[in-house]
Amino acid sequence: MGDAGPDHDTHRTRPQRDRPWSKEKKNYQDSSFWLPLYGNLCCHLVAQPTCMTDDVITGFLNQQETAGGIRSWIRMYCVLKGGNLHCYYTPEEIEAKLEATMTIPINKETRIRAVEKDSKKRTNSFTIINLVSGEAVTKIFSTDSKEELQKWMEAFWQHFYNLSECRHLLVFITESVAAYL
Repeated sequence: MGDAGPDHDTHRTRPQRDRPWSKEKKNYQDSSFWLPLYGNLCCHLVAQPTCMTDDVITGFLNQQETAGGIRSWIRMYCVLKGGNLHCYYTPEEIEAKLEATMTIPINKETRIRAVEKDSKKRTNSFTIINLVSGEAVTKIFSTDSKEELQKWMEAFWQHFYNLSECRHLLVFITESVAAYL
């Protein structure tokens, strides 16, 4: 067998730079289409569950920011999809395939709750709380109406349900593939 080039050897069929288990290369853990099997071995899902690929809800939300002790609200176009809330300034940014301005993970550890009316906060608000390096990071959003808040809260609950169902599916796939190894 001859030399296949610097990125190949006679035992591999793919370039080393594309191996998901290569420690010096890209981390695939956050990709919904890579399924860990055993140790450092992964398989690539050809078809993904729709709960990971379809938009659960889209629309404008107002995100609270605090800078120098001053609170302000920024209107953002948000998309709940594939385990994340992607926030853009305009829907046109999505069409232009620009990276989201802000991406917030929405997973089983995420806590989302409606905020009671408070003189310091807008009505129709909710918080998203994630642990980052052991610290709670809270993002506050508001909707334009009580009906919109209800739609977003229902979408988050649907998303959590979908993630739970996807997790069961992935466990089944993992066990099925492992049986053939």
